[in-house]
Amino acid sequence: EHIVQEFISYSKQEKFIPIFVFLPQKDDVIYVKNNFYFYKDFADSLYKKENLIFIDMMEHFLEISNLDEYYSDDNQYGGHYSKIGNEKISEIIFNKLMSFESTKKYFQ
Repeated sequence: EHIVQEFISYSKQEKFIPIFVFLPQKDDVIYVKNNFYFYKDFADSLYKKENLIFIDMMEHFLEISNLDEYYSDDNQYGGHYSKIGNEKISEIIFNKLMSFESTKKYFQ
């Protein structure tokens, strides 16, 4: 949390909008689906931070039934995102940023 707070402070100093995106590995998504959302309290605390846009992809990836399509390789951590995964992520980020007045002007 301290690192995120430093990021927010730095954004004020340098005059930019801080955006923090959490991109879960496939094994994290599977674990949360089968057990519990182990970092939910931390995520909730980030949503409450003033002057921070926080996007948690876990919320979106929990809705996906075929995760393999969204990751490019199958290593012990879940690998990198595939073309489909990256397209989904960019769509979510774009829609989220369009929902904020402070960022909407950059996309018009």
